[in-house]
Amino acid sequence: MRKSSYHELAPRIAKEDIAPEVKQVLDEIQEVAAKAKPVC
Repeated sequence: MRKSSYHELAPRIAKEDIAPEVKQVLDEIQEVAAKAKPVC
């Protein structure tokens, strides 16, 4: 599977099967992305 298709795996994985450190990193990415503003 190509890396560009990894998002297709997300719906197939139970939340409790995701390692805590992975969840932490994803939560941090979401936090930063939520603060982002478009450059126009």
